[in-house]
Amino acid sequence: MDKAEQAEVLAAVNEEIERKVEEVCSHNEQANQEEDYRNLLSQQVRLQEQGKTFLEREDWKQQLAEIKQMTVIKMPKILQSVMYMLGFTREQICEPKTNKINWKVAKQYIEKEVPARMAKFEVIAEKNGQFKVYQTINFCERALAAHTEEEVAQHHAGFYKLYKWLAMAIDARKTYIARTKAFLKRDTETRIKMQDAAAERTTKRAAVLAEALDRFNEEHKEEI
Repeated sequence: MDKAEQAEVLAAVNEEIERKVEEVCSHNEQANQEEDYRNLLSQQVRLQEQGKTFLEREDWKQQLAEIKQMTVIKMPKILQSVMYMLGFTREQICEPKTNKINWKVAKQYIEKEVPARMAKFEVIAEKNGQFKVYQTINFCERALAAHTEEEVAQHHAGFYKLYKWLAMAIDARKTYIARTKAFLKRDTETRIKMQDAAAERTTKRAAVLAEALDRFNEEHKEEI
């Protein structure tokens, strides 16, 4: 299959994914009310559908098989970062007590476990548990920045798909984190305003009561 045919097939796959995105978003009440949430949900569906495509389409499965067959990985940090983003640990995929990928071990996950985790990857979800430094977005982003998109595209079609998936996952997670922080800030500011308002009402109530007591005492001082 030449590059033109590959581009045509990829365009068809992307169209199918976009139909799925529209279907999911159109049936989600929050997505229909909040544009930023709809954008996040759209990214999540795209990321998951790409994982499913790697599991279901023979040509995409073949590309993962080709990567697995490579004896040497030209851009190991990209593949390593994809796996870290998917929750793999250094102990699972690296040489003991190093951050150097152990390809003989890591390659066993490429065809099945990696796309399966991609198909379940969640953007709109809190990440529970303690994450290692190497599993953070910043670490993965630095690995991504070490190579140009053109360089990766020329290396291998399947590798390029994983590179693009990682870039989308990083962007989506950063957007979600920023959105969450904005909501937390808004909620904190609202809570402080409510507390201030309650304190002000208490102070005014005390002042009114004090004034009423003074007035009562003044009016009844003869009796008192």
